[in-house]
Amino acid sequence: MLVLALTISNVTAQVVVDATSTVYTGVNVTTLTVPHTTGTAANRLLLVGVSDRENAGLTVTYDGDPLEEYGHQVSSTNARTHIFYMVNPPSGTFNVVVTATSNNFDKGCIVGVMTFSGGDQNTPLNTYTSLYGSSTNPTLNNIPTATNELVYNVVALSKTDLTGVGTGQTSRWNIASGDDMRGGGSTKPGPGTTTSMSWTSASGDWSMSAVSIKPVAIADLSVNLAV
Repeated sequence: MLVLALTISNVTAQVVVDATSTVYTGVNVTTLTVPHTTGTAANRLLLVGVSDRENAGLTVTYDGDPLEEYGHQVSSTNARTHIFYMVNPPSGTFNVVVTATSNNFDKGCIVGVMTFSGGDQNTPLNTYTSLYGSSTNPTLNNIPTATNELVYNVVALSKTDLTGVGTGQTSRWNIASGDDMRGGGSTKPGPGTTTSMSWTSASGDWSMSAVSIKPVAIADLSVNLAV
């Protein structure tokens, strides 16, 4: 007698960077516009990282549609980071528009836009994690992540340049605004447990935000034949 057994198991895809775009400004500006091109790969995700000084209120749109803020962190009133996201952004070239709603960017602002493919469309992000300080080498520990996830972080630093990223990280942008603010963004493969993200710098007020991107689950089918 022949017996066919069908086995179905859930495995995950790999989160892949699609594209990165950046913009920065000096003082006394309320709106920044970043042209960004999103590819056509499946299971897309858009993340926008903002490094500024003390603006508590921001709105971010892509092709006129609003993004949702996933979290923000502030160091005193000298450095603030924000992470905004959109699931399944439309393919093509559109503007990301960042608007300060409660103040202007009086000490400069840096915006980094990234799109990814292979992201989970229902629960795209792990737990938001953040920290602030006034020290050398900004570091954020205990970021929740898992295998095949991609960790994303944004840093803001006041009056001091960012000179590098931590072990295993890929720098996606590192920009001085022309005034007080410096901003950077980086990614790192998730090791399967919690992880750390860091930047090298001299001492200054800093803020850092991070989140791990979850990959989409796919079905793994196998057929076993037995006699």
